[in-house]
Amino acid sequence: MLRLGYEEDRVKKGAIMAKVAIVCNGSEPGNVFPPFIIGSSSAASGDDVVLFFTPGGAPALVKGRLEEIKGKGLPDLVELYEGVRTLGGKIIVCELALEAKGLKAEDFRDGVEIMGATGWLNDIKDATLTFSF
Repeated sequence: MLRLGYEEDRVKKGAIMAKVAIVCNGSEPGNVFPPFIIGSSSAASGDDVVLFFTPGGAPALVKGRLEEIKGKGLPDLVELYEGVRTLGGKIIVCELALEAKGLKAEDFRDGVEIMGATGWLNDIKDATLTFSF
């Protein structure tokens, strides 16, 4: 099989999987919907998905906030969030958001990881697709 330089663990049932890194830079609907739509679609396709929320995007992951964000004709963000998690995707908040936004780890939804930029960059250094919103 043609491997194209992908790691062994990127191959699933004969198909090459991608590692998708998505950055969310804001907590407005235009910043929050795309990462979850692309992330859940990628995870459903079998890709390894890592969503990273900068301090600007971190407030979107505070408990109860996704329920408040609506978009005409757009899917439910809570369902997309749960879909990403259920399919093995990682949802990470930059640790700088804690001090910068006055937040605590317990303020975030279940399943959110806190990580510094250095750790996140190490985690995604083999990403095959990257997006930023």
